[in-house]
Amino acid sequence: MTKLLDSTEEETVLDYLRDWVALLAQGRFDDAHAWLYRAGHFTPADIRDWIFRYSPVVNDPRTLDLSEEQSMIEALEKPDENGREVFGVEYFLPLNGEWSPMRASFFLREVGEGRFGLELTDISMA
Repeated sequence: MTKLLDSTEEETVLDYLRDWVALLAQGRFDDAHAWLYRAGHFTPADIRDWIFRYSPVVNDPRTLDLSEEQSMIEALEKPDENGREVFGVEYFLPLNGEWSPMRASFFLREVGEGRFGLELTDISMA
């Protein structure tokens, strides 16, 4: 089931992403996929396979030092087709017990009155 956000504030987005990565850490790739508003071309198996190319161990972010957590959330210059603001989001994944150079990239867009969804666009090495 898609999990929407009620704000684009940084802490709200980070809490969502930490929960999303916690699902990955538990091996719940189907649930993590279902949470997303859109997953682009990624299936649950694609998400797993892209991450496992680098590491078979995904960590719950809250088990690591969050002061070393890296993310980026910024408004894009061009609005979506409905004139709504779109944000670019990057979140570096915790793998093998440390923060890694692997990042998940998303668009964060308004999908309803005051509701926002994340669309997975890429998983790659920085």
